[in-house]
Amino acid sequence: MPEMPPSVDFYAALGLDRAASPRDLAAELSHRIDRTPPGPARIPLEQARAVLGDPGKKAAYDARLNDPAARPWTPPELHNLAMATPQPSGFARFTGAGRQRIITLSAVAAALTLVLVLVIVAVTSSGSGGDGSSSTAADRSSGTTKDGDLYTDAAGNEFMCGRMDRKGLYSGKSADWPVERFKDPDARPARAFLLEQAIDLPPAFDALTGLETLSTANTPYYFVSTTVGLAQYQDKNVGVNLATPLKGWTRETVRMNVAVLSRGGQLVSSNAYAPDQASQIPKPFDLQQRTLTSGYYRIEAKDGVTIPSVAAGTKPTQNFALQILPDAFDENVYWVLMRGSAKLYKAGYFWITSTTDLAPYAEQCDQPA
Repeated sequence: MPEMPPSVDFYAALGLDRAASPRDLAAELSHRIDRTPPGPARIPLEQARAVLGDPGKKAAYDARLNDPAARPWTPPELHNLAMATPQPSGFARFTGAGRQRIITLSAVAAALTLVLVLVIVAVTSSGSGGDGSSSTAADRSSGTTKDGDLYTDAAGNEFMCGRMDRKGLYSGKSADWPVERFKDPDARPARAFLLEQAIDLPPAFDALTGLETLSTANTPYYFVSTTVGLAQYQDKNVGVNLATPLKGWTRETVRMNVAVLSRGGQLVSSNAYAPDQASQIPKPFDLQQRTLTSGYYRIEAKDGVTIPSVAAGTKPTQNFALQILPDAFDENVYWVLMRGSAKLYKAGYFWITSTTDLAPYAEQCDQPA
């Protein structure tokens, strides 16, 4: 008996969270579709949204996908499921009843099948070391472009990527990586911060390397009105605020160190303020963006930028940031303080549709949101 081909797995092929709700999956896929030009690369995203964004269809798809004894999902079957009339969430299987044929052009159906076959090949080759793949050597080269924004990594896995806007940044749909977020041990967030520039801070900020986290608990009450960590000002400059010493301070010894840097990374000023000078500390812009707090995120770095080893988590690209500040004047810029580092990092925010490392393909993915 011939071996059955593997099921088309939207979650693995598109780097989606299996535990996410239909509503969240639909929002995530809609965002990617908006960033993908019309063409073959967009077809699997639209089909995945039609299936996973509908509670009933998702229930049927998941039940069969997760059943080892069930027949694998084939591209034609998934096309029919995607085109079917939306189903109630309680149904357990997909039948032929109620199917609605919306797209009748055979060319579109053929293109859909071709793209899904490529997805199957990519998923299969990633699990088998590429022995079963029909990709050519040229297709397997790093960063090969296919159909506009579709790329192939060195392992033969196809993916799409680009600059990310701030939609979902504060709602648990970003690059944050708490231990409980992903049940699949091989999964990682579909969004990532990429450290693009490391900026040296004055010696007074060497104390940053001794911080496990960064919060108001690190600020003596003499400076209670001072922004902790990162700040941005109306003139677009960026500030880093740190009270030293970290422990054992007194009113006579404690100082609030404030470094002000241009958005290009040049040091503008560096001052240490005593408690009776607190009112002189620069005030942040009232339209400063809200910071992302200390925690693990998917964070990678461009060549020439090093992530401190003490920031590493338990999985590749899982790293600890003390604080992340979205730039108030440029949606494509973020400012980052990393655990174990006395540097300020300038970063970008990206989406990527697979577990492929982002850093080697930064140039291809560098498309403004």
